[in-house]
Amino acid sequence: QSSDLPHAKVADPFVEGINMAIKLSPEDTDGYFFRAQVLEAIGQILPALNDYCRIIQHQPDNYKAYIKRGIICETLNKDALAL
Repeated sequence: QSSDLPHAKVADPFVEGINMAIKLSPEDTDGYFFRAQVLEAIGQILPALNDYCRIIQHQPDNYKAYIKRGIICETLNKDALAL
């Protein structure tokens, strides 16, 4: 579950712009996916993992989110969370 993971405040202007877009359309999982990819790119792995988990909660058939979550979990040795 994404609520079990620590949340980190990311001070990045690009991420803040994506956050504003997500606030305007919180049901659109594309915003979360895009933010997760940016967070990964800047080394914010746990917040990215939170976003992938959130996508899966709202869109269980989103295979890309499962793949990305699985890769992160493998990297972090959190195999149980990957399922």
